[in-house]
Amino acid sequence: MVLADDRERHQAVETLNTCPENVLRRLLAGEKLRLEMKGIEYMNDDPGEVDVLYGQVNALSWSHSLQTIADSLVEEFVKAGLVTKQYERVKLHITLMNTIFRRDSDGVTEAKAGRDRETFSARQILEEFQDYYFGEMEVEEVHLSVRYTTANNGFYSASGKIQVLPASEG
Repeated sequence: MVLADDRERHQAVETLNTCPENVLRRLLAGEKLRLEMKGIEYMNDDPGEVDVLYGQVNALSWSHSLQTIADSLVEEFVKAGLVTKQYERVKLHITLMNTIFRRDSDGVTEAKAGRDRETFSARQILEEFQDYYFGEMEVEEVHLSVRYTTANNGFYSASGKIQVLPASEG
C-alpha cells in the first residue's frame, strides 16, 4: 500500500482501527492468534538464483485461517479506497534473507547504491533447512509499518497499530 500524503496515512490508520471489530473479533471468535513458523521457501522459480528467502507461517488454531484473516484485513483497506487489489491472496511469510539489504565493504546496501539485486544459490540452505521448525508465537499486535524506516526497537516504524485480543479480553 502506497500512502502518498498525511491525509492518506491518517485514513489508513483510521481503517486499521476498525479492524479489531470488523475483522479480528469475527474471525478469531474469542481465540488468541497463535502462529508457527516452519519451513523455508524462496520467491522465484530457480533455487540457484534467489534474492528473497522466507519462512512459512501458519495459524495453530483449527477454527480460523491466518490466510483468511490477512486477506480480510487487506479487504478493509480496499473498501476504504486505499488499496487496489493486485493479488488474490496475501503472501504470508517472514523474510529471512533479502539481497536488497546486502551491504558492500563500505556498509552501503544495494538499494541505497542503486544497484540491481545480486542473487545467491539457496540450494544448500534449502536442502538442510527446508522443513526447519523455527517455533511458535502469539500475535499481540498488527502494525501498519512504514517501509525503509527503523524504530528504536530495530523493526519498521509503525504509523498505527491495533491489539489482537480474544473477544473476552477486548
